[in-house]
Amino acid sequence: MGLAVWTRELFQTWGLAPEDDRAPRPETCVFCAKIAEAEKDPSAFAYVDKEIVVFRDWKPAARAHFLVCPRKHVTSARALTHRDAQLARRMLDVGERVVGDANANARADENENETNDGTVKTRFGYHLPPFNSVDHLHMHAFLLPFEPAWKERKYSVEPWARFAFEPAGETAHRLEREREARETKNSRL
Repeated sequence: MGLAVWTRELFQTWGLAPEDDRAPRPETCVFCAKIAEAEKDPSAFAYVDKEIVVFRDWKPAARAHFLVCPRKHVTSARALTHRDAQLARRMLDVGERVVGDANANARADENENETNDGTVKTRFGYHLPPFNSVDHLHMHAFLLPFEPAWKERKYSVEPWARFAFEPAGETAHRLEREREARETKNSRL
């Protein structure tokens, strides 16, 4: 799946394919179908609003593992543009809130997810094509530690792994910079 999206996004970047319409595709996209369920039973989800839906990963890789998805069908983080800067920032903010709530609800006697100064260990990010398994934008939101520990490699934020997994804060910051650059350029015209 990720390879097909990667190829399409590459052609879109080169201007050889049209931009996606971002319409929901519940017949062909497992996440669009899952998001449609939020209308019927929002209590089955960690968070629901008019733009974003959050649910638990069905194969959690950490103490708490959520997927933060836009209702619009965006294929991946690479498909985001400067126009999506606010969406990327909101997804990160919502993910942080949901993970914070999960931590507050965790048993008080298990403090292995806290650092020595009492801050909670978390991670937020996106798999990038062709390394994504579902062709619908979703941000992984983790309350650490990873379980099992080797899963940390799949969601690594080390510089050598940025081709496969991009930290959500960097995504939002990159899009905000692109938006500001375009606004500055347009104000000069």
